[in-house]
Amino acid sequence: MNGKKLVYNGNFVRSFFWKALECELCKTPFENQMKGKLFQIMDFEKPEDNYLIMESVKSAPAKVIHVFFLDKSNEFKIGRSVDTDMKIADISVSRIHSFIKVKNN
Repeated sequence: MNGKKLVYNGNFVRSFFWKALECELCKTPFENQMKGKLFQIMDFEKPEDNYLIMESVKSAPAKVIHVFFLDKSNEFKIGRSVDTDMKIADISVSRIHSFIKVKNN
């Protein structure tokens, strides 16, 4: 899986992007859930400190994982703007769509 992984580093968020998670022979998409069990099929670096992981679920067949570094900031902006911590390239998303705010750990 690592051969197709792209990494985008922000100040407080690191995003991992896989173009397609599919069988190289038959092109069948991989699923990360089978018979009610979750499987980690995407390999990415997890921070040693506190973090939050969000997965973009509407990006199939591509997969996108965002890792928020909770020890570096207590507020994260999400949206379409280049001024956000987590950028979403979708016209239905506002320039500054939402915030994640960490309180009391």
